[in-house]
Amino acid sequence: MLLLAVAVVGLGGYALTKRQPSGQLAAIACALGQFCGGSVAPASVPAGGTYTFSCNYGYSGNGIVAVAGSGSCTYKGFSGTTATFICTAGTVPGTFANNCSLDSASPYGTKMNAVNALAVQCAPGQFCGGSVAPTSVAPGGAYTMGCNYGYSGNGIVPLPGSGTCKYEGFSATDTAEFGCTAGATPGTFTDSCSLNSASPYAKKTNSVTALTVAPLVPANAISSGDLDGSDLWIGVHDTGTPGTSVGTSTYPLTVGGYGDVRKFDVSSYSDYGAERYSIDFANETSTTHFIYDLYVQSPNPSAIGNLELDMNQVTANGDTVIFAFQCDSAAGVWDYSTVKSGKIGWVHSAVPCNVSKWTSNTWYHIQISTQRDNSGDVTYNWVAVNGVPATIGITTFEQEALGWGIGDVLANFQLDPVGASGAPMIAYVHDMAIYRW
Repeated sequence: MLLLAVAVVGLGGYALTKRQPSGQLAAIACALGQFCGGSVAPASVPAGGTYTFSCNYGYSGNGIVAVAGSGSCTYKGFSGTTATFICTAGTVPGTFANNCSLDSASPYGTKMNAVNALAVQCAPGQFCGGSVAPTSVAPGGAYTMGCNYGYSGNGIVPLPGSGTCKYEGFSATDTAEFGCTAGATPGTFTDSCSLNSASPYAKKTNSVTALTVAPLVPANAISSGDLDGSDLWIGVHDTGTPGTSVGTSTYPLTVGGYGDVRKFDVSSYSDYGAERYSIDFANETSTTHFIYDLYVQSPNPSAIGNLELDMNQVTANGDTVIFAFQCDSAAGVWDYSTVKSGKIGWVHSAVPCNVSKWTSNTWYHIQISTQRDNSGDVTYNWVAVNGVPATIGITTFEQEALGWGIGDVLANFQLDPVGASGAPMIAYVHDMAIYRW
């Protein structure tokens, strides 16, 4: 009796077979465009190693593609109807899925079929990849570096192009991880991983992704111009504080190496009275992002309890958005304002600041980044002192109906005393500007 058996063999790309009367196996041809198998061999290679990728779609022609999960492949030729590719693994270790594919160049339609995975191993001492994340930060911003040399041990070091890095440990894939802080200078910086003399393997240096340290003030920002030189400043007692205050403002003076400095002088005050100096510098409603930027110093900072640096913008609906921020000596932190139930109040941030402890007659460069939406919410992004930003990252409601003129944009500079009365509060300001976009 003639026996006929049919089987599907799932490995190695074998086709259907039938048993002949003679007992011999004969291959049934793979239908044109049918996936009849594929493979990756060997299934494990070192990083950068060579492997072979094969795909059988029952014909010898265009449109058969090896979709490698690691590295890249080059077509070699056909063995019957099996397309063969020579591949080079990538430098990142791990297990990677692979697929055979028919693309639009195939006369049999497009399809994708999985084949066996490839394990990429990193040999000890071999550079198997590095990383920088994120690739763009502000001056003083945090980023991480990773360096993989195939082992967990001594001698693996980062070479950051900007700032400094601190070792934080190894990941499960033998990647040495480092927490880094960018420097204060903007630019694009080359970063590298390295094996030094403490490594048991040969010394080497390998480039990784570059880091961009972006300027704190973007190039498209509109500048208010030099506000300390304007003659539009007005000083009044802040009626939100008790008591009284008497202040003056003088320009220009030569202080700390600059000949165009403005002096804010609160010569007398009682019962903790504060003096607010204000200036209107723009009339528009479209901008939503701001940086309050100035250099400030004091000959007697110990007399100053709070240094308040505010902004207001009247939006198209007639409401006033408040951007209020102060260095709070008593709390030792930066404060931001919030509006609740129609009342404005202060909230402590976690970022340290104590103006009363500043070094006298020393310039401090202060930059405050804020932004608003169209619903009255303000986000206090960060505050930078001498070019090094610290994240605030707080969004709060900051809108009131004050009846001011639509489009009015103004800045405030305010001095609050440490005590109920005492020595004059004096502050010198240089290069004050508000940037907006």
